[in-house]
Amino acid sequence: MFGKWFKGKQSETSEQNKLPSPLNLRLGAAVTLDTVVMTMLSDKLNFEVPSSQQIIEAQGAISLGMGSYINRYYTSEDGFIQVNTTGGHEEQHIDDVKFFVFAKTLYPGTDAEWNTWLAEGGQIGQPTLNFLDTQYQRGLNAETPGAIRPIEFTEIVHSRSGEPPYQVVHRAMFYERPLSGSERYEGLLVSAEHNADGDCLVFSLGVDLDPMSLSVI
Repeated sequence: MFGKWFKGKQSETSEQNKLPSPLNLRLGAAVTLDTVVMTMLSDKLNFEVPSSQQIIEAQGAISLGMGSYINRYYTSEDGFIQVNTTGGHEEQHIDDVKFFVFAKTLYPGTDAEWNTWLAEGGQIGQPTLNFLDTQYQRGLNAETPGAIRPIEFTEIVHSRSGEPPYQVVHRAMFYERPLSGSERYEGLLVSAEHNADGDCLVFSLGVDLDPMSLSVI
């Protein structure tokens, strides 16, 4: 069913001798998050403040083309640190750092259910999206009226356990909402995911991180 949305997508899995490590983030690293700001905003967030201590168990590498990259560092606490870079992976190339927690996963079972999310005019890509009784605004091309196509990209996931890398194909969109009484936003990442194990719809909630607030050993 869902696989038809990726018809013709070729496997891009390949071994990489050296994975990008912006901010020294890497497989097996111990990361300490400064959760003070999240704790102060906890009554406004739709997710629980994560533990400040995180271990990176897997890394997802994404190339968006034109020198743009996303690296995701999946932790032992059901979350991930996402680092967006342009032109390289060193600190000076970092555009954005966020921490997300997995909030909900759905498993649509029919084409009709998938069409609700992915067909032309489906929910992924609409100007607004309601999640947990909260309205989020589309963060990409927010000024464009009506729905836009979900962003499709392939993520190559490397595990700390040393298992062979595997690929996940995403059709995704980023949403956000302002947090009252604050200049900060809560982000909502919605992704229809397709891999060898099956298909699912993943909702992740997160906030911006100050790169200087991360301690990595």
